[in-house]
Amino acid sequence: MFKHAANQKQGESGRIEESTQLNSAENVEVRQIGAAILDTALCRIWTVMRVCTILAVLLFIITTSCSKQFSPVENSSDQNKLVNVSEPQLLVENGKHAKWSPDDQWIAYALYSGSSTDIYIASKDGGDARQITNDISNEEQPFWSPDGSAIGFSSNTGEKQYHTIFTMVLDSNKITQATPDTIGVQSGDWSADGRHVVFDGVRKNKPANSIFIIELMSRQLISLATNLAYAGRPQFSPDGAKIVFEALEHNSQIYNIWTMNSDGTELKQITTDGGEYPCWSPDGNKIAYSNNRTGNYDLYIIDSNGGQPIQLTHSKETNEVRASWSSSEEYIIYDTMMGSENVTPQNAGIYVIKIEFIARASK
Repeated sequence: MFKHAANQKQGESGRIEESTQLNSAENVEVRQIGAAILDTALCRIWTVMRVCTILAVLLFIITTSCSKQFSPVENSSDQNKLVNVSEPQLLVENGKHAKWSPDDQWIAYALYSGSSTDIYIASKDGGDARQITNDISNEEQPFWSPDGSAIGFSSNTGEKQYHTIFTMVLDSNKITQATPDTIGVQSGDWSADGRHVVFDGVRKNKPANSIFIIELMSRQLISLATNLAYAGRPQFSPDGAKIVFEALEHNSQIYNIWTMNSDGTELKQITTDGGEYPCWSPDGNKIAYSNNRTGNYDLYIIDSNGGQPIQLTHSKETNEVRASWSSSEEYIIYDTMMGSENVTPQNAGIYVIKIEFIARASK
């Protein structure tokens, strides 16, 4: 009896040991399967992470490229500034050659008045227009004296084939011839000290257009040799130290913007892809000009030392030329023309835009 019980107990002990061994084997197998599953999961996670990293890098490259391509153009003189431009507003229908007065309260411009072109003055919004010349000749290209008391303009008075610059004192309407008859003039500008006028013109029997300075009291004439095929539309810098102008190099068909000292030294090319009708900013740090690289003339701003230009207008049908910058630096008036520069009165107009330089928020 005791023997039978012992054998029974021994059998149960064997079954327990066998069961324990089976459970142990099953646990080992489960652990091996779990480890394999974990390894597979980790491999997949690592693969996904690598793919995500590659996609993130590609997305960063694409985003950076697009932001460089489509972000607003920066002013090269101050990389922390951008510019906002308002919608153009019509000031004078059929007017052209507009210039701000020194105090920003008036604009002078040329307007076809039936049989000839005359000079007018209007308030800054284009109202209260007053005609200041009235004869059978064509008066064009007005420009202000630095104190705003007089206006200069070009005229082909009488039987002259060429234009000549005259000045008019506004209070007395006294008119004085400023440039000699021997030079056909295109446009002019008054120096900041009021003593000189810079202008471009052609000496009779000489085809090349050059830049000249005349001292108004002594009538002394100085020719500024640029050694360029053409140099025109000059303008003194606000301090009178430099002159900006458009020029054409020999064997070239592209006009560009150039500057030089007022004595003709230190000639420097500012634009490389074209530029005409230059105008200084009030602080002398920028130059507004026109460029027709898009098919028609639009307005641009560039640093006075060169660099990346900022496009201001984006017209597809008209030409924006002859910018004039207000002394507050807030507004630019300009001519809008349909077609070529030789426009009829019906397709010209004077417009104004407001510009605002915005400081970029620091990152």
